[in-house]
Amino acid sequence: MECLISVKRTHTRKMETSGKTREAVLVKDFTVVPIKFEESSCACHNIYFKEHSLHREDTKPKGRTLFITNIPPYCTTEVLHRLFSQFGNIQAAFFSEDEKPQNKSRRNKIQLKNSFIENISTKGFKTAYVLYRDKNSIVRALKASYDKPFIISTPTQPVLTGLRKWQKEYEVKHTDWNELQEEIDEYMKGYDSSLSKKIEEEKEKEGVADEEGWVTVTKHGKLKPTSRTEVNQRKLTKKDRKKKKERELLNFYTFQIKQEKQDRIAALRQKFEEDKVKIAQMKSARKFKPY
Repeated sequence: MECLISVKRTHTRKMETSGKTREAVLVKDFTVVPIKFEESSCACHNIYFKEHSLHREDTKPKGRTLFITNIPPYCTTEVLHRLFSQFGNIQAAFFSEDEKPQNKSRRNKIQLKNSFIENISTKGFKTAYVLYRDKNSIVRALKASYDKPFIISTPTQPVLTGLRKWQKEYEVKHTDWNELQEEIDEYMKGYDSSLSKKIEEEKEKEGVADEEGWVTVTKHGKLKPTSRTEVNQRKLTKKDRKKKKERELLNFYTFQIKQEKQDRIAALRQKFEEDKVKIAQMKSARKFKPY
């Protein structure tokens, strides 16, 4: 039975290997190679790969990275290593879903392992990258023959499928509580040590002026922070009102000064009239009359 998926050979590239001529099939700059699950499988599937064009010096250097697409979902990184190691020494092989951004948080540099975190993989066909150690490996990979299919599962290195695969995934999902507790204890030990170290550093900086004369104030100083109780909150509110009242601009304008003087004179006159009335009452109420 012939392969189920056929490829139109738009361009071919010849390669001499042990006296035989084999052709490499190209489709829009992608080298096409059939892939079968087992040697005895009749049906095959095509994968496409080319030199990666968008380069990153840290993970995908120029001239040494191979971009592979249309990979079957049951293909693993171990299979990628085995299939593409025939063209040269591989430095790394990973799927695009495995690329995770680095954690740049400055608050906590301690990272947990991924052994107890469920890895949700892509359910469909995937893409991957293969990083070679030299540039000649890329050239050899791009000349791969279409007449020699890749074999995913071999007798020495089988790939689990069906019920056996589901059974293994089910067993992996169950967490070993002892290992989990050991990892948590290790994490908390590292966190406590880093926290105590940070507190000691802050205590050393407390009240010490730097080169520009600025003094670092931390919560670990001699003056402890005030607790946010209802009584303390009322005191703080009262103090804030008093400070706000003191900051108000009194008698800033000319008309304010004039009005204040008039109010003061009126108050003095009213007080004078009240005092006259009091004196008259005291005189009329005197009982001792010498004359």
